[in-house]
Amino acid sequence: MGGVENVIKKAKEFVENGDLRFAATLLNHVVFSEPQNEPGKALLAQTYESLGFGSENGPWRNFYLSGASELRGQMPSHNLLSDQTQMVEALSLHQLFASTAVRIDGHKAQAHSFTIDLYVTDLKEQCRLILSNGALIHRTGLKQKKPNAFTVDYSCSMTHSQLLTLLTTGKFGDLGSELGDRSYLSKLVSLIPGFDGNFNITVP
Repeated sequence: MGGVENVIKKAKEFVENGDLRFAATLLNHVVFSEPQNEPGKALLAQTYESLGFGSENGPWRNFYLSGASELRGQMPSHNLLSDQTQMVEALSLHQLFASTAVRIDGHKAQAHSFTIDLYVTDLKEQCRLILSNGALIHRTGLKQKKPNAFTVDYSCSMTHSQLLTLLTTGKFGDLGSELGDRSYLSKLVSLIPGFDGNFNITVP
């Protein structure tokens, strides 16, 4: 299209003609090719803002207005949804382990294979975690029975609060009824990477 300046010029024409979405597409290419191009960022922010104000759909409005704020350097200094303790506490064990399985680092997990039995004392629930072929499989609702060192690599009992602390911070204190090598629990935790929720959505 003849360079960045021509693309911005064309985008302005599309904005004036009311074709905001195509203008945003062009300007998005400008920002990704030249992240420090202030005229391009300013026009894209203006375009996103107009799209946001014109959106009846809530999530779309949020996407556009968040993008405009980011382009103008107005993002909050911290994640307003970072404290989700109450939501995590409300999850069943099945939901908790299903969400944990999604976070497993599959490449690193390929090098490990083990089985862990956990008994959550206050919930009176037995569960089994199986790490195999880079994936974490869980089984909940099992009948509590005496751990067998031939079928599991490690087993222990803990409270629901300890389990949540383990999966969210990687820390665990005193555990009950331990059998086997505790290092398997540490290996599992090491395969759950943390992440920063304040990632960019419009600027590379």
